Amino acid sequence: MKGQVATEYLMIIGIGLFIVTIVFYYTITYSSESVSVSQAKEAADTIAKAADYVYSMGVGSQTTVVINLPYRIIESHVENKEILFKLTLKSGITDVYSITKGDVSGTLPIRHGRHYITLNMTEDGIYIKEY
Repeated sequence: MKGQVATEYLMIIGIGLFIVTIVFYYTITYSSESVSVSQAKEAADTIAKAADYVYSMGVGSQTTVVINLPYRIIESHVENKEILFKLTLKSGITDVYSITKGDVSGTLPIRHGRHYITLNMTEDGIYIKEY
């Protein structure tokens, strides 16, 4: 009788630990992806605000901003009035973007980590490049 109770107790504990492990795994995965999307959005917004600043200052103005990019970025685009980062997540590919007041062109990095981005206002629009 005592052996059966102990076995049932161990089974209940085992099932409980299994459920907790699954919930923990999905929570960690989701929060990691959420942080990556937030970092990419912050980077795009920072660049867009700097682009709006040099646009408002006129031709010849320049500024440099610092951005932090997450691991999951697979592509970046700077064209027309859009700053775009594509991220790969478990649910698929997600686009994170910001809109600027002036036309932008140039290139952005996709490597994770800290980057210095220089923005120049030219006759053709705002030129963006890594410093």
